[in-house]
Parts: sequence; C-alpha cells; structure tokens
Amino acid sequence: MRIDFFKKLKRNRLRAIMRGYRALKKEKKIYLIRKIKDDLIKKEIEGTDGLLDIFFSGLGNNKSLILKQLLALRTETVSFSGAILYAYGKNKKLIFPLPRVLQDVIKSNNFPINTRLCSILWIGVVFLYWYRGVFTFYRYAYKQFINLFFKKKSLYGGRYTYFDGLTATNLPTNSKEKADFNIVTWYVLRKGARDKIDVICHNVSNTSSIKVNGIQVKYIDNVIPYIVKPTMMLYFILWGIGATITCAFLFIFGKWQNVLLLSEYTKAIIVRFCNAKDLAYDYLFHNSYFIYRPIWTYEAEKKGANIIFYFYSTNSELYKPGHRYIKQFNYSLMSWPKYLVWDRYQENFVTRSIRYDSSIEVVGPIWFSSGKKKVPLLPEQTVAVFDTTPLRSSCFSLYAYPQEYYSAKNIGQFLIDIKDVFCNTGISIAHKKKRFLDKAHPAYVKLTNNFYSSNDMISINSDISASELIDKCKYVISFPFTSTAIIAKNQGLHSVFYDPVGIIQKNDRAAHGILVLNGIKELKKWVKITLET
Repeated sequence: MRIDFFKKLKRNRLRAIMRGYRALKKEKKIYLIRKIKDDLIKKEIEGTDGLLDIFFSGLGNNKSLILKQLLALRTETVSFSGAILYAYGKNKKLIFPLPRVLQDVIKSNNFPINTRLCSILWIGVVFLYWYRGVFTFYRYAYKQFINLFFKKKSLYGGRYTYFDGLTATNLPTNSKEKADFNIVTWYVLRKGARDKIDVICHNVSNTSSIKVNGIQVKYIDNVIPYIVKPTMMLYFILWGIGATITCAFLFIFGKWQNVLLLSEYTKAIIVRFCNAKDLAYDYLFHNSYFIYRPIWTYEAEKKGANIIFYFYSTNSELYKPGHRYIKQFNYSLMSWPKYLVWDRYQENFVTRSIRYDSSIEVVGPIWFSSGKKKVPLLPEQTVAVFDTTPLRSSCFSLYAYPQEYYSAKNIGQFLIDIKDVFCNTGISIAHKKKRFLDKAHPAYVKLTNNFYSSNDMISINSDISASELIDKCKYVISFPFTSTAIIAKNQGLHSVFYDPVGIIQKNDRAAHGILVLNGIKELKKWVKITLET
C-alpha cells in the first residue's frame, strides 16, 4: 500500500510537470525557465562574514564566484526545472529550497514563489551542508591521523597525474584484439612520456592496476594527499574545530555563505598543509561537471599543480535560431585555469563564455570512452550514422529546453531519410546509439528496432567508441551537432551534419565548419556527388 501511494504521488507530479510544460509551450513562454536560471547565475552573491572569514581565508575574489557555482549546482538541474513546471502546471507558487537573495530574482521575473516554505527548506539544506562539513572534517582528520602516526603511506609512487570523474569505460583495456580510444590512453600517448609521468591515478574503484606504455594506471581512494608534518596536522585539527563551531553559530544566525563552503574548504586546508611534492603533476576534469571548480584545486594550483579542464565532446552550443545566437550564461561560471579544446571553433566558444583569465590549448579530438566490445565485421562500403537519443516525454519536459530540436519526431525523421536515401545504393548503414536507453522515447526504440530486424541498419553497441567505428567506415552522417562529425573530418572521411527539418543554418558556428545538409533533397544530392567521386 505504501509503495502504491508513493508511485501515485510520483505519477501525479509528472502529470503536473508535463501539464506545466505544455502550458508554457502553448503560451510561448518556455524560454522563461532558462531566463530565470540565467538571472540566478548573473546575481551577485555576497561572500563575506566579517571577522569570521578568518577560517576561510585565501579565497580572495574567488569566494563569491565559488558560492555562485555551488548555488548553480542546485538551480542548473532538472529538479529545479521540474519544480517550476510543477508550480505552473498546478497553478501554485514555486516551492524550492533557495536563499532569500535568489528568491528575489524569481520574484523579479513575475513568477509566484512561496517565500516562507522556500526559506524553511533552505534552512534545512544549510543544516545538511553544515552536517556534511562536520562529517568531512572528522573523516579526514581520522584518516590523516592514522596515516601520519601509523601507516606513513604514500599514495602514488612517483610523479603522477589524477583523472577525476571517470568510469570503467574511460580506462584502458590493454586488449590485443582492439584499439583503445579512451581518455587515459589519449593522455599517455600525448603527454605521458613527454612529461615523465610515472603513475596515472583515477577514481574508478574495483579496477586492477595495469600499465600503458610503461606507465602504471591505478585507482586511489582519495584525491587529497596526506599531511606529513605533525605541526601542520595540529594546525588542521585546530582549524577544523574552530571552523565547525563558527559555522554552527553562523547557521543559527542565518548566515549561510561559509556554511556552504565548510566541507569543500576542509579539503582545501589539507592541500594547503601538505607537501607540494605529494600533489599530482596534472589534475584533469571533464565537461560533465563544468560549473563547479573544487576549492582545493585553487590551493593545489598555488603549489604548482596543473589544473586542466578538457572537453570530451563539442556538442555544447545551442543552434542559431535566427539572426542572433542564444547566450549561454551557465558557461560564464567556469573558472578553470586551463582548457583543452578540439579546434578553433571550440576555442572561440570558450573565449566567448568565460570571464576569467585562462589558457586554452587546441589539441584535436579528445578520446573519452571505449568498451571491451569490438566493431562487428562491416561491409567495405558502410556509412556510420550517429544521432542523439530522444528522451521520453516525461523526461524531455523536465529539461525544458529553450529549443525543441532534439525531439523523437526530428531524430526519427533523420533516420528514416537516411534509410530511404541509401536504399539500393549498395552502401550499408551502421547506426550507433548513445547510452541511457532506459529513458529513450518509445517511438524511437520501436523505429530503430524495426530497422535492425529488417536489416535496414546494422546496430552498433553503445559501448563501442565512435572513433573505432569511424575507422571502419567510408562515410559519416551525424545529427547536429554531435562530435562524431568532427572526429570523422579529422580522420579524412566524408562527414556531414544532416538536418531533416531544415532549420539549422549552414553558417552556424556550432557546426565547426562542417557541411550542413538541410532536408532530404540536399541529402540525396550529397550522396550522389559523394558516390561519384
């Protein structure tokens, strides 16, 4: 009975969200959610608590930015979009945990908000931040104490690099039967020997240590080094006791800024007190987590570590809907000191987006993930087709995209047109889906399954890297603006974006200089010309 009750609540909430989405779309106000989020990002946040800031010194002008990043982790989410859609669908006031300063921003957009409930919920969120901060301090204090007086353990065993946010598919397989197209292998081939790296560390647990080109690749359970000096350990303990007690008083008096920083700043203090030689040579972060830069990386950078942010794809920009491009304010929060990008187009995108001094290096396509499966044996004449998996309606509504281009209807037409054009040409179609098929639109799943069962298309496992598939094909057609088109172009293949609807502009900078085909007539013409050359 209890399970049925919660299922009913969830189902009713989803219905209200979808009703809110349809209402905003009908009234041509779907842009409102993105506008609210952008206004929240632009809002300046006061970061000082006077003399009590002594426990959070060293951040300087970065403190307000870090607070904005932490708040954006809450508002740049589907849960926040869902809360807005739910309120609109139920004709009620918005209820979401937000500080008063951000509630005022929502009011300024003439969106009704229940300030009392939002403030109460925010108090609960701040308490959880304080609790997590206290827990983080005592957990690290225990680990640091045990290592200092009993283990004397070194995590690394030489000059090392650390990769954050990886999964098992991002690690080398060392298979003799297939090439590895993952970020670790890419890094080893590009920088490993040149920078004399001995060890590459990562966050993927339950994995074995292996070697790639003589460089050890292994899991470590903690990116934060150990403090090795007893005096520094004493300073850390005293700081933690003072900071946790201070934040408790700040919480009581409604001051939330430093409370939000407590957990992350604990790690920064450890880095400040550790030896510089125990830090990694490079710390690498990828664009799945682009908004928030961890506080400890500022301390690591001061001690000589390289903090590097890399893009594993280029599909970051919205398409140009008319004469003007849509501004993407969420990228303006990025504050990484160095970016690795694919080409000059992505370099220009980052330059336009960021507000802080950084270096940008163009390195070509960056490999990211590849599974253990091999590309099946394909006919000599094969076109690789890459799309974007359309979400089912309930999930699609939650994202509240200002542009509805990535719909099941458009992506379905993309595949249908390609199947029709290549029919009777003697060229096989290899279709690679993206992951997360559990959220895929049922119409898309049915369509692709029909294509596979009728042998109109060859299904390529989603764990196979795009680079590996492209290596086996003659031509590549990509849905705008997936990164596969750039990979294929870089490998010297015929590569185009195909827009079945005809709304993508050929000079859109998001196309990275790759030919955009609008509609089935242009697709037919391109196929004819390409086959004749």
